[in-house]
Order: sequence, then C-alpha cells, then structure tokens
Amino acid sequence: MKQIIFLLINLSFVFGGDLNSDIKKARDFYEKGEFKQAKKYYSRACNKGIMLGCSGLGTLYERGLDVEQDLKKAKQYYDFACKKGDSFGCFHARLFEIGPKAEEYYEAMCDNLDATSCFRLADLYYKGLGVPKNFQDAAFYYQKACSLYDASACFNLGVLYEIGGDKVKQSTEIALAYFFLASGYFEKECQQGNKNSCKILNLIKSFYE
Repeated sequence: MKQIIFLLINLSFVFGGDLNSDIKKARDFYEKGEFKQAKKYYSRACNKGIMLGCSGLGTLYERGLDVEQDLKKAKQYYDFACKKGDSFGCFHARLFEIGPKAEEYYEAMCDNLDATSCFRLADLYYKGLGVPKNFQDAAFYYQKACSLYDASACFNLGVLYEIGGDKVKQSTEIALAYFFLASGYFEKECQQGNKNSCKILNLIKSFYE
C-alpha cells in the first residue's frame, strides 16, 4: 500500500498542475500502460526543454517500462532535469545517491568498473546510508575501487583495516600497505594541483613518522 501511495505522489509531481500538450499526452499513455507512446511524448517534451518530459524519461528507464531498464540513463535524465530546476528530477536523482535505489544503482555501475560508484557503494555500507552497516561489504567495494586506482578508496581501506571490526580483522600491516598504495596515487594528484590530495598525502606521511 505504501508503494502505491508513493507512486501516486510521484505521478502527481509529474502530471499535476499546468501541463503542456506533450506532457498531457504522455500522462494519458502512461496511465493506460502504453509506455512506448508515453516515451514518444516525453521525448518530445524533453527536446523542447520541458523538464517534466526529461524526468518522465528517467522514470521509464528506471522502471524498465517498454524500454530496457537502464539505471545509468535514468539518473542522467533525472540529473539533467534537476540542473534545469525540476524538483521531481532532483528528488529522484537524490534517491539514486542515498535512498533505496542507491545500492542497486551503484552496484550496477561498479560492475561496469566505474571506480567512483564502487567507492560510493562502499561508503553506503561503511556509513549505513540506506543499507545496514557492513564493514565486510565496505571493504570489498573499497578494494574494488582501489584496484581501479581510486586513491580515496585505498586510503579508506587502510583506515578500515587499522580499526578492524565486523568480520574485518584488524591488521596494521595490511593498513600500511593500503596507505602506501594510496600515497602513490595522492602524490600524483597532488603534483597535478589537487590541494585535497596534498593534505591527505601529508596526513599519510605523518602516520608513517
């Protein structure tokens, strides 16, 4: 019942108020379950700069309604609409970052070897953002991001092994190995002018002293 109410609230954002003709047609086809036609009119509206159309396309791709489900494309549409001031797009783009869709989205992107998504998925598990805290899963995805040359992931993995807990056995030796690996990546970024990387590099060096 809660899911039905949530869907109706979402649809009211998309379809409520003063709508242009393309959005009205998209709404009618959507409610009839004719998603191919709904996509046609959402696309038309989006191409005209009507952000509800772009958000509507995001919904179709998010749910796989007469299109192959594509969470990456869905988020791109939501993000685009959000940047243009569409509140519905902003709301759903945010859900992809910290809400119930975040785990699914980041996992799919991580499987495609996107280091940032692996890092953010690890963060979800480490901090318990919308998912139960799980240091073991956090370590797994930090390690995957680290293997994709993400300096912050290597550093966080070092921290995780230094503190230990939740099936991650404390090991200063392993922590130092990841800190050393991270320092190499941070040093390269620091040389390229990244001030945050320089700060973290100095922090790592102080740990070795």
